[in-house]
Amino acid sequence: MARPSPAPKRRSPRLPWFDYRQPRLYFVTFCTHRKRCTLSRIADGRVHLTPLGVIVDDALTALRRRHRWLGVWAHVVMPNHVHALLWLQPGPDGRAPRSLSAIVGEWKAKASSTARRRLGVSRIWQRSFHERIVRDEVQLQVYLAYIEGNPGSWEEDSLHRAY
Repeated sequence: MARPSPAPKRRSPRLPWFDYRQPRLYFVTFCTHRKRCTLSRIADGRVHLTPLGVIVDDALTALRRRHRWLGVWAHVVMPNHVHALLWLQPGPDGRAPRSLSAIVGEWKAKASSTARRRLGVSRIWQRSFHERIVRDEVQLQVYLAYIEGNPGSWEEDSLHRAY
């Protein structure tokens, strides 16, 4: 009997040489499971959160309260994805106390556990997340404009699906 071959090793989307605990500003995006539009709806260029979207938004608020060194410059909860500018601020040793992956993982886990308990939702998120290191003021302004303008350009968004 042939043995099943091991699952292929997933390649990390993170830069292998970069320390994601560095005090930096990061632009992150993560999507819902199968890119289902469950977090909000867009009407007239404005976001209207669903009960699940409110849970996701509240999970970020709870995360900020728990980790005073975490800054959130901007965020938007779109129908099937979330964008955020997260600022990891230095701790006493000059590094952020937690990594970017740990913070995003905690945000997603908090939202998932609350949604499971309150709404009976079993799976919210796709694995992992996309990130960009914000390197200068110009990039910061581009990402801020993108987050602010994302609801208004939802119809043209690559993650848009009719719902």
